[in-house]
Amino acid sequence: MELLYNPDQMPESEVKETFVAREQLLEDLVELIKGQPEGAGVQHAVIIAPRGMGKTTVLLMVKFAIKDRSLAGQWQAVKFPEESYGIYDLADLWIQTLELIAADTGDAELRRLTNDLKIEYPKNDELQEAAYAAIRYWRRKHGKRLLLLVENFDQILEQINDERDNARLRDVLTNDGTIMILGGATNFFKEARAYDQPLYNFFKIYDLADLKLAQTQELLRRRARVDRIADFETMLKQNADRLRALEYFTGGNPRLVLMLYRVVSHSDVTEVRRALEKLLDEVTPYYKAKVEALPAQQRKILDHIARVSGETNEGLTPGEIAAAVRLSPNQVSSQLKRLSELGYVRAANLRGRSSYYTLSEPLYAIWHQMRFGRNARERMKWLALFLRLWYDIRDMEMESRRLERRFRSHARANHAQKAYDVLEHHRARGQALAEIDRYDEAITSYDKALEINPDKPETWFYRGYAFSRLNRYEEAVANFDRALEIDPDFGGAWFNRGLSFLRWLSRLVQQGKLDEAKQKWTEALASGGKSNDEDWPDEVAEALLEVAKTGNLEFARQLIAEAGMEERLFPLARAIDYLQTGDEALIEKLSPEVRGIVEEVVARLKETSQAGS
Repeated sequence: MELLYNPDQMPESEVKETFVAREQLLEDLVELIKGQPEGAGVQHAVIIAPRGMGKTTVLLMVKFAIKDRSLAGQWQAVKFPEESYGIYDLADLWIQTLELIAADTGDAELRRLTNDLKIEYPKNDELQEAAYAAIRYWRRKHGKRLLLLVENFDQILEQINDERDNARLRDVLTNDGTIMILGGATNFFKEARAYDQPLYNFFKIYDLADLKLAQTQELLRRRARVDRIADFETMLKQNADRLRALEYFTGGNPRLVLMLYRVVSHSDVTEVRRALEKLLDEVTPYYKAKVEALPAQQRKILDHIARVSGETNEGLTPGEIAAAVRLSPNQVSSQLKRLSELGYVRAANLRGRSSYYTLSEPLYAIWHQMRFGRNARERMKWLALFLRLWYDIRDMEMESRRLERRFRSHARANHAQKAYDVLEHHRARGQALAEIDRYDEAITSYDKALEINPDKPETWFYRGYAFSRLNRYEEAVANFDRALEIDPDFGGAWFNRGLSFLRWLSRLVQQGKLDEAKQKWTEALASGGKSNDEDWPDEVAEALLEVAKTGNLEFARQLIAEAGMEERLFPLARAIDYLQTGDEALIEKLSPEVRGIVEEVVARLKETSQAGS
C-alpha cells in the first residue's frame, strides 16, 4: 500500500511505477546535474510546491537516476530526511551530510571521524570548518562530488536563521564545486527572494504544477496496478462523473489523489457526498498536522476565515478579519502574508482595492469547515450534489440516473398486494416492456389491465410513465391525475407528474416558448413538492441546469429564485450573475471550494451561448 507521508520507505520499484506527470522535470534536473562545471559556478536548484505535491518523490527519482544513468561514478547522492529538526547552524548541516554519507556507503571510518570531530571541535565555527574539510577530503578520496537532496530546505534555512552562516554557505556553493544542492521547499523562502539576503536570487527555481485530470487518473491506475486491484479500469469508467466531482476537491495534489484512491479502491463511490466524507476522514491527519503546526495568532485568523467564508462563499478583507479576531490591522496583515507564503490562504486583489483572503484549496476549505463550521455538513451536501449533477449533464448521462430513480420511485409507489390474477399479469407485462423501452406495447398491456380493473392506481401510474417516456407529456399527466384521483397519497404519481412537467418545460424552452414553459414550471413545483420525495430537489436542479445550457440565462436565473434554490445552485446562480454583469469581483473573492466550480460553469455557459448564436 502507498505510504502517503513516507515515500522514502517505499520500495524503489514502487516509487518508479507510480511516478507520473513529472517525467520532464526529472529529465531537466538530470541534464542540469550532467552539465555542472567541475569547479566554481555550480548551479543549485530548489523545487517549490505545497505539501503533498510530490517533491519527495521527485528527489527520490533523481537519486535513482544517478545510479541508473551511470552518474554514480561522478556523484554521490545524499538524501536528507524530511524532518531535519537538528540542523540549527552550518556546522550541523555539514555534520549531517557526513553522517548520511557514512550511512549510505557503510563507511565505518567516516562515521568514527564524524563522531571525533564533534568531540574535538565544540565551537560552531571550528566545527563548521573541520566538517567541511572532511567533506572535501572524502570527495578527493572517492573522486565523487556530492548531490545534496535536501527536503524542506526552506525550513532548514529558517532554523539556521543566521545571515553570516548563509553568506558562508553561498561562498562555499559558489566557489567550490564539491557540492550541488537540490532542495525542496513549500514556498519561495525569504532567504532566496529578499534582495538584502546573502542567498538572494541564488537558486534555480522549479515549480510543480497540479496534476491534470488525465494525469490524476493515470496515477490512480498505476497505484491500482501495483496493488493488483482487479478491474480497476472498469471501476474508473463506471464512476467517471462521480470521480470528477471528487477529483475537483483534491486540486491535483498527488497526496490527496492517493487518498482519493483509497476511497475509490476500498469503497462504493456511487454517492458523491458519502465518498467525500470518506475522503475528508482520510485527510484529517494531514490537515490537522498542518493547522497545529501554526502559531496561535495564525490559527485564530485561519479559523475565522474558514467559518465566515463557509457561510458566505466569499473571502474577507484584512480589516474585516482584524475587527473580528481583535488584533491590529498590522498584525493581521503580517500574519496573512505568512499564511499566504505557506500556502494556507490565497489573496484576491481586485484592481487595487483591498485584497480578499480565503483558504487556499477546495478540499482544505471543506475539511476546515467540517471540523469547525456551524453549517458545514449542509454546505458539503449541496456542493457534492451540484458537482454530481453538473458532470452528469456535461457527459449526457442523466438518463441512467433517472432510470435508477424511477426504480426507487416505483418501489415506493407499489401499494398492491401480490396477486396472481390476470390483472397483475398484464400490469407486470407492461412494466417489463417499459423497462426494455417498448413503451407502445407497454401501453397496450396496461389498457388491457384497465379493461379488467379501471380503479387500480398503479396501472394508471405505469401507463403515465410510459407516455412520459414517449415524450407525450399531456397524456402522461392525464394518467398520473387519474391515479391520484383514486389514491391522493400516491407519492410516486406526484413525483412523476412533476417530472413530466419538468421534461415538458425543457422541450418548450428549447423551442423558445418561455411563457408556456413558465406555466409548466409552476405545475412541476406544485406537483413534485407534494411527493415528499428526497430525489425531487435533484430533478429540479437538473432541469434548471438544462435551461441554463440552452442560453436562456435570465430565464434560468428567475426560475432558480422562484424555486428557492439559490444556495443549492449557488455556482450556477453566481455564474449567471457574472455573465450578466461582467463584475470580476463576483468570482475573484469566492472561497476556493466554489470558485473553481463557478469558473467551470462560466466557461461551459459561454461555450453554449457561442454555439447557439
